[in-house]
Amino acid sequence: MIARVFVDDVMRPIDGPDAKKTARRRIDQFGFANSLRLIVKYCDLSAEHNELDLRYVGDSAVGERPTYVIERRSAYTGDDGVYPDRLLIVHLDKENLLPMCCISYADDAKTKLLGWYVFANVKFNVGLTEGDFARKGE
Repeated sequence: MIARVFVDDVMRPIDGPDAKKTARRRIDQFGFANSLRLIVKYCDLSAEHNELDLRYVGDSAVGERPTYVIERRSAYTGDDGVYPDRLLIVHLDKENLLPMCCISYADDAKTKLLGWYVFANVKFNVGLTEGDFARKGE
C-alpha cells in the first residue's frame, strides 16, 4: 500500500523466480488457447509412445456452462518427467469446446493435487482493445 503512494506499477519478469515459486505455469502460458495447446501436446506425445489413455467420463457444468468431462492419464514420474501430471480432468464447454476447468493430479487416487483452474462467469467478445492492456500513461 505504501509503495502505491510513490509508484503506480511494479514490473516483475513473468519467468522470474517469484513467478516460478508461486505457480506451475507463467501468465503467458495461461488462457484457453494455451491450455488447449498443452492438452493436445501431451495427448499427441502419449499417442506417439502408444501410452494415450483419454476417456470421456460424462457431462457436468462449470457455473452455468454445461461441459463435457474428459480424463487423460499419462506416465507421470514427477516434476522433472516428460508428462506434467498423472491424471488431468478437463471440463470442455459444450458450446465453445473451451477448457473451462482443468484439474491436475500426481496420482490416480486424486490425493496429490498438482494444480487447478476454473474459468467462471466468462463473457466472450466484450470489445476490449490493445489500449485496455496498456500501462497507465502510455
